[in-house]
Amino acid sequence: MLTHARPSRYADIFTVRAEAHDDAFALYPEACRAEVGMLLALLALKPGERLLDIPSAGGFLSRYLDMSLVRLTAVDPSPALHRLCRERVADSHLAPLQDLPFPDASFDAVFCLAGLHHEPEPIAVLREIARVLKRGGRVGIAEVAEGSASAEFLNGFVDAHSTLGHRGCFLDHTFAERVSQAGLLIRVDEEARYHWRFRNLGELADCLRLMFGIDSAEPEQIMAAAQSILGVDSLDDGWIGMRWSLRHVLAERHA
Repeated sequence: MLTHARPSRYADIFTVRAEAHDDAFALYPEACRAEVGMLLALLALKPGERLLDIPSAGGFLSRYLDMSLVRLTAVDPSPALHRLCRERVADSHLAPLQDLPFPDASFDAVFCLAGLHHEPEPIAVLREIARVLKRGGRVGIAEVAEGSASAEFLNGFVDAHSTLGHRGCFLDHTFAERVSQAGLLIRVDEEARYHWRFRNLGELADCLRLMFGIDSAEPEQIMAAAQSILGVDSLDDGWIGMRWSLRHVLAERHA
C-alpha cells in the first residue's frame, strides 16, 4: 500500500520536496514573516551572538534575519535542502539533528521552527541542543500542537492530498517533561496565534501547494480547506490572512 511506502523522516521527505518547499518561501516571503519574527522576538538575540538554525531547510531564516547582527550557523539533515542552504548561509552543515557537528557550549541561541515533528526521537534532538548551548544559552522552539487546527490541516487535509502524505508527531502534554529531561529549563510555554499573509486566495493556495507538497488537490480545494479548517480573514491593509498557530517554547541551559 502507498501509505506504507510514504517517507516519515525529515531527510527522506525533503529529498523529494526540497525545491518546491524553497520556492514557497521565495515566491511568498510575507506568508511566514510573522511566524519567523515571533520566534526571533522570543529569542531576543543580542548583537554578536552565535545562532544555530536547525533544521535550516534552504536557509530561509537568512531572508528575515539581520545577518550583520548575529553569526548564523545552519544545519539540515536533507542533502537537497543543504545544497540550497549553503548558497545563502556561509556556515552551513549537512548533519543529523541528533548528532550535531559542534563542540559543547558552542552557541548562544538555537532557532528551531517546525523541525521536530518529523523526528523519530525528539528527545535526542533536545539533548543535542542542550549540549551545544552555552550555559545560560536559550532555544526557541515553535511547533504544531496536538489537537490544534494546524495539526488537523496537516495530518488531515495535507495527508489526504499529498503523494508523500503528512503524519507529523506533534507536541502533546509530555513535551515539557522531555525538555526538562534534556537539561533545559522552560521559561515560556504558550500558544502563538497569527496570520500567514497573502494578496489573494490564489497565492494562498499556491503557497500551501508548494510548502506542503499538495499534489492531488485543485487550488479551489486547497482554498476551501484553508477557510473551513483554519480560517481566513480580510486584513486592514487589503491582504488576506490565513490563521495559523504554533506552540512556542523558550528554554535555557541552566547547567
